[in-house]
Amino acid sequence: MLTRLGLVLIAAVVIAVVVFALSGANDDNAPEESYAGTWRSALLPAASSPGRIVSLIVDADGSVAMISDFQNNEPPVSEEGQWVTDAGALVVTLSTTDGNPLFRPIRVSFERDGDTIRTVGSSDQFGSEGITLRKQ
Repeated sequence: MLTRLGLVLIAAVVIAVVVFALSGANDDNAPEESYAGTWRSALLPAASSPGRIVSLIVDADGSVAMISDFQNNEPPVSEEGQWVTDAGALVVTLSTTDGNPLFRPIRVSFERDGDTIRTVGSSDQFGSEGITLRKQ
């Protein structure tokens, strides 16, 4: 027969398991703080300017901004969205450009190697060569 203390301990364990499950602490798609921070490219080629520098600002709250500075004395282009991880990769979904909603969100995946991240696969933004960003 369970004692009152035994029932309290069982209830505490059940509550802890439920809180852990609801918190997303074991969710592979939950944002990981290891990606949080600013990542920046070297000077990249650009068709209509001297080049561009891409910065990816990853916030621990799951939001992200990709800033493309075309080095042409014009304001940089800012794309915003959300990020998650999937099997350890950083998956960025950009849904606005300069505050305006995109017709179709842009999805870019990155794999991490130490203090750099590199795009995975081909994308409309970065082609088949992709880009590498270094943590700042």
